[in-house]
Amino acid sequence: MILGIEFLPSEPPRPAPALMTAREAAEYLRLTEDGRDVGDALVSLEYLVAEGRIRPCRVGRFNRFMRVELDRFMHEQTEQYTSRYNSAANRNAKQRVSTREGDSHVDQG
Repeated sequence: MILGIEFLPSEPPRPAPALMTAREAAEYLRLTEDGRDVGDALVSLEYLVAEGRIRPCRVGRFNRFMRVELDRFMHEQTEQYTSRYNSAANRNAKQRVSTREGDSHVDQG
């Protein structure tokens, strides 16, 4: 990001518009990375829309995607992942502590 401008991950990089086509939205979410076919990326985007996780903006016959909506989705995904990761880490730490506390034959060395 340069001076508050978001860029699409394309060659050459292009500024990300406030309202994007499905293809631009898939690029913005980086669904097309790792050699993935654009068609597969669009199917993934359609799935996220069908599940209600991303809200499109209907313009004529086409769905368009607002950059703020895509940013909201990415922020939500990050929060869910962080929460899940922290919960699992806390559970594992508690299990290690309770295992040590309950261990009756600790090697005193």
